[in-house]
Amino acid sequence: PLSSRRVQAEGIYSAVDYEIWPRCMYDILRYVNDRYAPPAIYISENGVATTPETVGKDGHVWDDLRATYYVDHLEQVAKAAAEGVPVRGYFAWTLT
Repeated sequence: PLSSRRVQAEGIYSAVDYEIWPRCMYDILRYVNDRYAPPAIYISENGVATTPETVGKDGHVWDDLRATYYVDHLEQVAKAAAEGVPVRGYFAWTLT
């Protein structure tokens, strides 16, 4: 007798329906720093799932969503670091 439907706010979403919200990077870095005061923070995995890339008529792959994702998230990392959060490394993808 229960019925439900998914409510999805307006915004930008990845290919697997995760909302892209760069501010969360800043928020979690501040939270970890304020709550645990680690001597260093390394971000070891951060990226976005996109639809398969296609080669354009000019022979290039234009992946604007991914490029914007990284710029926007790294701006938030830089903001936190400028405020004293000890971010020492950022890796988009790692082997482990």
